[in-house]
Amino acid sequence: MTAATASNWNATSITVQVPTSATIGPITVTTTTGVGTSATNFFPAPVISSFAPTSGSNGTVVLLTGLNFTGTNAVAFNGGVASAVTVDSDTSIHATVPASGSTGPISVTTPNGGTGSTATNFTISALITGVSPTSAPVASVVTINGSGFGITQGTSSVTFGGTPATTINSWGPTSIQATVPSVSQGSKPIIVTVGGQPSNGFPFTVVPPFGSVPPSFTSFTPFEGIPGTTVTLNGANFTGTTAVTFNGTGANFTFVNDGQITAVVPASATTGPISVTNGVGTTLTSSNFTVSTLIKKMTFEGPGGLTDSTTGADAVTGAGIVVDTTNALKDIVSAHVTNSTGSFVTENFSAADDVYVTFYLRINALPAAIPRIAEIRNGSTVVGNINISTGGALRLNSSTGTLVASSSALTVGQIYRVLSIRREGRVLMACWKLSSPREKRYSPPLHLPAQPPEPGRLRQR
Repeated sequence: MTAATASNWNATSITVQVPTSATIGPITVTTTTGVGTSATNFFPAPVISSFAPTSGSNGTVVLLTGLNFTGTNAVAFNGGVASAVTVDSDTSIHATVPASGSTGPISVTTPNGGTGSTATNFTISALITGVSPTSAPVASVVTINGSGFGITQGTSSVTFGGTPATTINSWGPTSIQATVPSVSQGSKPIIVTVGGQPSNGFPFTVVPPFGSVPPSFTSFTPFEGIPGTTVTLNGANFTGTTAVTFNGTGANFTFVNDGQITAVVPASATTGPISVTNGVGTTLTSSNFTVSTLIKKMTFEGPGGLTDSTTGADAVTGAGIVVDTTNALKDIVSAHVTNSTGSFVTENFSAADDVYVTFYLRINALPAAIPRIAEIRNGSTVVGNINISTGGALRLNSSTGTLVASSSALTVGQIYRVLSIRREGRVLMACWKLSSPREKRYSPPLHLPAQPPEPGRLRQR
């Protein structure tokens, strides 16, 4: 029982101030004639005597100590209802700071006793969890997400690199929309200050107005690849990009953000710089992208001319055989063969004792394996195979794949004319370094060391 001091007393009414230590129970009045007790209990308002910690952000658990907490049905942080409440006892409560909370008093409400509040404020620090976009020009609207911003702006503020945002488009406990103020370009971290307490600084970059400067590059990867390879371009001012080229050949591209684009190497691309064009201008990479295309080019021909007007060969096997009539080695047609043992062209002759093949050859790069570039048939019978070694040597194999002869290493990029003949059961081969394809002048022939051909039996076209 807690005594109370009366401020007004008469025969029909008494006015008293509820003592701070009052608890739930009946009210008693004692006079010289006896004691009177109320028929129902009195429920005093909750009293919060202390709380810890005294500051925090969304998710912080706060311990409230006081009286009359039994039956508590709400705890609020300056009006923001706690996201979780545990009534430990009549004198203790644990409450979790909500995203909607802001700096101010903590209040506890019970069904019958009303509401009691702290005498001092609980300080909530705003927490920024994300912004969108993370870079933008001056005057752009930026959405700031987080917690602890408060239901209304009041005296709270948003700054970009220390400069206040003078235009706040919207304000809520977990989201703010603010306009980027007039500041210089570069890194300008965003900070939300609520109740005098600054939030964490969230990275933000002020960029030039879209469409005001040409693109710029910092890097691209990979540095080389075959057509169809996806290349990532890093830099700035890619917003508004209208074209990407590989050494002048247009490519399909995907805009990722102002600092990144991905592009697909086009089929006809050649080694050279990559360019990006926006509404202001075009910028080239300072280094070349290397197109690793097909490693060999050849033009096949037989007695009476080209054996096939499309491929320059009677048949093709495997994937990756590509026809090139524009850049043919002999100005007719070239069959491009990939670095694959399963992709090759076939020359097929029906004469039982006379198979004659001549073709031009250029090795664009040393192969990683030993690919077969051509197969020579007599009807349905394979009589020889032509390979390139990893060191660049031209190799002649028998029908069973056994090495018959191997030349010295050929020079990458040099055009050669190769002659192969099968007469009287033997397959022979010779190789000339081509000095001038249009004038048909040749350096001395490179004979394969095993079974050198007999000049009188070779018919050079």
